[in-house]
Amino acid sequence: MLLSLLAATFLLASFSDRADAQSFADNGKKYNPGLYLAFGGGTGFATMAGKDHIQGAMKSYRWRVMEPSEGVYDFSEIHANLDALEAIGKRLIISFQPSTFGAGGTPTAPEYITSNPIYGDAGAMLLIEVDGNDAARVEAELFAIGDLCEKHGAIEVYVGEDRTTIERLWSVRRNIAEAFKVASPVQSLEDIVVPVASIPDVLPELERLSATYGMQIPCYGHAGDGNLHATLVKDPAMDLVTWHANKDACLR
Repeated sequence: MLLSLLAATFLLASFSDRADAQSFADNGKKYNPGLYLAFGGGTGFATMAGKDHIQGAMKSYRWRVMEPSEGVYDFSEIHANLDALEAIGKRLIISFQPSTFGAGGTPTAPEYITSNPIYGDAGAMLLIEVDGNDAARVEAELFAIGDLCEKHGAIEVYVGEDRTTIERLWSVRRNIAEAFKVASPVQSLEDIVVPVASIPDVLPELERLSATYGMQIPCYGHAGDGNLHATLVKDPAMDLVTWHANKDACLR
């Protein structure tokens, strides 16, 4: 069970040398705001030499390059860029790119993240939202819920603490139905209502039916009231005659 899905963050830091980096960490102040030129894959930093109105460069670094294999980190590109910029008296704004934007983009997450997902054995993913007008109380409830999830076997617990991250988490839920329509437009949308305490018993039964009748049965819904949307999704390789026969048998 998961409390939520992993939402990558955008890390932004600005420093000219290692001492500045430490000062930034100590007091959290933004250093030297001003004009910075954005650079893509290349460098070309020398074009800024002698131009006092330009504070420095802004460059995005891909996660896959900085972590070529799990737990192994390579910041040589950043250090090389820092050295080149320091030589001409310029600063560097680092942006960390953890995800790819747009279809067909160059993969940026490390291969171990995409080829060996750690959540393959998860029985379900659970989104829990806490709100209220007392910030301290909401935070206390948040930690209590997280602890409860971990005590009951959660693989991981992720927290969305700002509106952007919360929206990213909820967008997964909102896009589930559309995603399965892309996989197969032939479906049978079904609603089932069960006691909340029986939800853990229903999910394995849906998996059994899925294997028996050769179709996917994604299930999502409202864990708080037991209203679940179990959608029968036709395998694209299955002919329509078999689909209708299996669907009818499954719904019995």
